[in-house]
Amino acid sequence: MEIIVCGSGVGRFSGSRAGSGWLIGAKSGYTLFDCGPGVALRISDNEIPFDDIEAIFISHLHFDHVQGIGELLTQYEAADKQPPIIYGPPGIKDYVGTAVKWSNFQFENRETDPKNIVKCEEVNPGMQFDVSGYSVVSVSVPHSSTIQARSYKISNGTQSVVYSGDTPYVPGILVPFTKGSDVLIHEAHSLEALNLHADLGSLDRAARIKQVFPSSHTRVTEAAKIAQSSGVKKLILSHLLPTETEHTLLSELSDFFYDGEIVVPNDGSKIQI
Repeated sequence: MEIIVCGSGVGRFSGSRAGSGWLIGAKSGYTLFDCGPGVALRISDNEIPFDDIEAIFISHLHFDHVQGIGELLTQYEAADKQPPIIYGPPGIKDYVGTAVKWSNFQFENRETDPKNIVKCEEVNPGMQFDVSGYSVVSVSVPHSSTIQARSYKISNGTQSVVYSGDTPYVPGILVPFTKGSDVLIHEAHSLEALNLHADLGSLDRAARIKQVFPSSHTRVTEAAKIAQSSGVKKLILSHLLPTETEHTLLSELSDFFYDGEIVVPNDGSKIQI
């Protein structure tokens, strides 16, 4: 199995990171986890044929995880190719339906109707899906009071990867879910980068971010605790703020011991499991 980073950021058009997007699998078939803004282009940059994507799993319906769906569907339609099935939490069918209508509108001058018909299925916690030789299971995690969020585990029977999506620190959920896995992709931020990010705008914006972000997201030290308690060999940090650097993340971890490998990825990174 390999991981191809197609979006390691938070969807802001600053820095070099696209919104969330992670291809996991092998050349015989990949599964895409989340599809934020810019992810479709990152897939193309990595020379991954869209036909090689067997399924898409969405963690939750915030823009930095789904805004790229319409863009990706348009690429499929432009090439006369059938999009993969899309899975996600409640609300995914309505969102994808709207994205399909927007995508089809781009081809209003065609002599034939667009063929962009997308299969979509809601994911409830504990459900298992079989995708091209891989199994994908989910667990519910807290993130927002208005939408549901999911973390996912993908396995080929001998190797497995957990993708946290967006979540605060919930060891009671993610430690047992992650145990026995090889890799944990977990969102993380440093306090230094969060403060820098918040202070880029108005005082009201800064106060709002500093209040809301910590209650719905995970500090890098907390992500490392999940990895250590779970026994995974590799922790890959995701959902990185535009102000985040390898230095800000690792310096915050200087007093914490984790006996696995910590990866601060860039878009385009290819990570072997």
